[in-house]
Amino acid sequence: MRRIALADRKILALALLLIAWPVASPAAAGQFDPARVRWASLEFSASRFMFTARTSIAAQLVPAGTIVTQLRTTPTGRPVMPGAEVVDLVYAMSGFGRESRTELWLDPVTGGTLQRTQHDTGSRPRLRTYRFTDRGAFHFTRWPANRSEQAQTPEHWTHVEQGMRPYVPGDIDQPVTEPTALLWLIAAADLARPGDRMEVLAFSRRQVSRVDIDVTGQRTVALNFMEEGPDGARRRDGRMPALVLRLAANPLDAAAEEQDFELFGLHGDLELLLDPQTRAPLELSGRVRIAGQVTVRLNRLVLR
Repeated sequence: MRRIALADRKILALALLLIAWPVASPAAAGQFDPARVRWASLEFSASRFMFTARTSIAAQLVPAGTIVTQLRTTPTGRPVMPGAEVVDLVYAMSGFGRESRTELWLDPVTGGTLQRTQHDTGSRPRLRTYRFTDRGAFHFTRWPANRSEQAQTPEHWTHVEQGMRPYVPGDIDQPVTEPTALLWLIAAADLARPGDRMEVLAFSRRQVSRVDIDVTGQRTVALNFMEEGPDGARRRDGRMPALVLRLAANPLDAAAEEQDFELFGLHGDLELLLDPQTRAPLELSGRVRIAGQVTVRLNRLVLR
């Protein structure tokens, strides 16, 4: 039998690697364009009864080399690897009994999530990182083991767990994101007129949901927020047109007893009002457990 030359063996190995590596489906690849996203950061608030919640989001495109050394390795599954750039999203929330800071890295072309790290503080401190793979989201989690550890930094917490949260049921043939990324993905998508729609898969806690996002119409809405940009700051006070989007999430696992999907702490079918010019979310409405129906409103917008 003829021996295969070293150069030929390298080419063969590369071909086999490309065949085996998961590739985004044609429907998912390239549907997002970062140039559509005109905002760099957003601040929101929501009030219900005696409670007020505040949320902020900051987004930027960064070279993959700036985060690649911080990506976790996993004992099982093939971790999703970045392209040339990644979207770095920092999401902070306080109120309704929750305080947390989340940093999320995702692919700006496919929308697939690479890694998500959430640090909860207050009465229930926790540090959890999800590393997304072809099989599921592998979690690395730390808690303080006792009251004395609560005052220490997370690297000193001794209650440690890790494990795979598999995507079920069966194989998934398109990129998986998570709810924290949806506002950026909606802004970057070609959703500009009634009838436009897209579908994404979003992982939350222990399940993957199919999220259908539909532009259902247009509405004039009264708003009052501060807008800051290269030309200075101004208050946007008055009525302005908005696109109306409906977000409906359903677990892929038909046997799931409860829906884990939430965004800004909101559950159920969500209604999003989107500024068609800046692509900034103006309002988001849904249900909060105990508090009932809640609307989150934009307070501050910083343009790129």
